[in-house]
Amino acid sequence: LIASAGAMTKAGSIDLNGRWFFEGEVLNATGTCSDEIGDLYQINVEILHVGSNVTAEVLETGTVFSGSISGSTVTLTASFFEDGGITDSTVTLNVTSEIRLDGGSAWSWSDGTDSCTGSDGLLGLKLSTRGCVSTANSTGGPGRIEALGSPRIADDNFTLIAQPVPNQPFIFFFGPNAIQTPFGNGFLCAGGGVTRILPPGTAVGNQAMRIVGLASVGIVVPTTQHFQAWFRDPMGGGALFNTSDSIEVSFVP
Repeated sequence: LIASAGAMTKAGSIDLNGRWFFEGEVLNATGTCSDEIGDLYQINVEILHVGSNVTAEVLETGTVFSGSISGSTVTLTASFFEDGGITDSTVTLNVTSEIRLDGGSAWSWSDGTDSCTGSDGLLGLKLSTRGCVSTANSTGGPGRIEALGSPRIADDNFTLIAQPVPNQPFIFFFGPNAIQTPFGNGFLCAGGGVTRILPPGTAVGNQAMRIVGLASVGIVVPTTQHFQAWFRDPMGGGALFNTSDSIEVSFVP
């Protein structure tokens, strides 16, 4: 339901920047939309928060919402094509904590002949925030790590992607401390006792990807961890390997 990425600017002490996981439920719907009542959905959203301005992009659809934050209330609006018609949606979210948003949306839909209105309940949990930087590798750009899925341990729905990286062996790893120290041709950004996510893989299409079973890597209770990718880079010279940037993820029950 919401959208775009980026910078570190706050309204007061609230900082919404980062990737979020949203869970929604259709609570009310009229007319031909009434069969959607009770439908559940999950989406990932990238939020850019600069001053009082907030934009958000639904990664699954590319829909961009825009609006503002006043106090602890975020209001976002968008119009987008859906199911053969146009949906107009207003999202209102309350900042419950630095990693949680609660609220809902009110929407209307019309295809010029038929129309309906409805409302959804929404829960947002911050999935990740960006950590230390990376350097350019032999693909010509720096490797960037991203998370998809949910920070909720019970969901066990967590995927890591790093791109662009050479089509070479890679491994994802994580640790509880944020650091930045030279490492190979890049930086080591995770410290404090590193856990490797096995097995290693080989990047395809300049992308490294790993679906992570949380229990298999010891994430079974709430914890904050810093994730990064290591990859071979023989064409990059130097140490012949490099790393992505990092993200911080706070897991909840």
